[in-house]
Amino acid sequence: MYNSPYIFTIDDGIKRDIINIATGAYAPVTGFFNGPDLDSVVKNMRLTNGAIWSLPIILQITKKELELYRGAREISLIDEQGVNVATLINPETYSYDKGLLCEHVFGTRDVGHPGV
Repeated sequence: MYNSPYIFTIDDGIKRDIINIATGAYAPVTGFFNGPDLDSVVKNMRLTNGAIWSLPIILQITKKELELYRGAREISLIDEQGVNVATLINPETYSYDKGLLCEHVFGTRDVGHPGV
């Protein structure tokens, strides 16, 4: 059973991020980035606590999903096989400039780049 009535299906890339966060492979990162950490990593390659970090760890959602999950205090993240991988508690939502993120992090806005 899921921990929340709100369920979000994640792909293998997000599942790997969750596993890397949970096992400490992404230390000192302890969860998906909040707005200030995302902004700091994009602009300065550092978390807001000063730790060096170069790639944003974010869970992207669509505008439709935002409306569906708005106000949710918990969201169960399930993989494509229906297994509950993690639960987001009090998720934060924010918007950001994807083009700027790609330019700062990958040095390009070219959609042919694998990171973009």
